[in-house]
Amino acid sequence: AMSQICNLTQMVASAKSIKCLGISNSELTRKMNPDAITYALNNGATIEMLFLDPNCDYTRQREEEEHLRPNKIRDITLDNIEYALDIKKDLTQEQQERFRLLSYNMLPRMNIMIIDSNIILQYYANAVAGMSNPCFLIERKTVSPLYDFCMSTYESIRKGCSEITEI
Repeated sequence: AMSQICNLTQMVASAKSIKCLGISNSELTRKMNPDAITYALNNGATIEMLFLDPNCDYTRQREEEEHLRPNKIRDITLDNIEYALDIKKDLTQEQQERFRLLSYNMLPRMNIMIIDSNIILQYYANAVAGMSNPCFLIERKTVSPLYDFCMSTYESIRKGCSEITEI
């Protein structure tokens, strides 16, 4: 759905700030050209990805909710974290400081990608697989209550995160 509403690779490569809140963040890991992330970092971007803790109860609950086999979301999330860590290890020290990977332990209800003044929003509906939920592109205007809501949701969850340094 995201690829139908925007060129995410181009948005990432040209971004100055990327904040991503998701379960396994596949769009910015396995589905993303790693050169786009490196290019953005080379140009001074800051990137922060918040992953659902793959070993928490909320991961198991989401697997049950989506009628998935046990550990399916956990395995995808661990794989995506490992992929992001592999990208990070090849960066300069200064770039690594601007490429942060964090985990949260809360019930996931939204996938939020804040890329500069745009937000790609996907709500996780009950009993609906993440990929099957609708996706929205929100462009920040001078007054944007929905943009502000997404940003405050991100910041609220971000406060309780833990840094990911290894799997």
